[in-house]
Amino acid sequence: IVIKNANLSIVVTDPSQSMDVIASMAEGMGGFVVNSNLYKMTTSSGMEVPTANITVRVPADKLETALDQIKDMVENPQVDILSEDVSGQDVTGEVTDLESRLRNLLAAEEQLLQIMEEARRSEDVLAIFRELTSVREQIEVIQGQIKYYRESASLSAIYVNLQAKEAVEPITIGRWQPGVEVQKAIQALLNGGKYIVNAL
Repeated sequence: IVIKNANLSIVVTDPSQSMDVIASMAEGMGGFVVNSNLYKMTTSSGMEVPTANITVRVPADKLETALDQIKDMVENPQVDILSEDVSGQDVTGEVTDLESRLRNLLAAEEQLLQIMEEARRSEDVLAIFRELTSVREQIEVIQGQIKYYRESASLSAIYVNLQAKEAVEPITIGRWQPGVEVQKAIQALLNGGKYIVNAL
């Protein structure tokens, strides 16, 4: 049981329109929008540009397809995809442990019910009832945790940050674009660092 989530930051022409497209895509895949936010930010030149954030959930088996469709929205993948991160969390052990605890609690609940039926004194009945209430509360909590893990594993979350072209438009000097070159240099540095970490 693996929970897969993704974070993506991209540059688009119209963040508002792109946010609507992502929402429609998620719903078309059988998912839904968790939250969305559209606001304006001011660039260093004093210009106000729109920025959007949206979080959607899609079926886990369609995560890669959804990411590909979102990345297809950019004009230049080498420059306009600012960051991408896909993480996976294996919760098989946690779910197995919870299911084991749930079975024990259900067995304890059944025993307490049998004992209550045989109890004669009112104080014994009250004591068993209190214990039974506590066990049932624990059962509900564990059932909720198991449900959360399974739903999280079946529906992957995708967080997307959408920035307008104007907010990251590189400065051009002749044919040289310092902003683009810096982005490429940073990406090369990150790739080199990743290689060293993997080697270690």
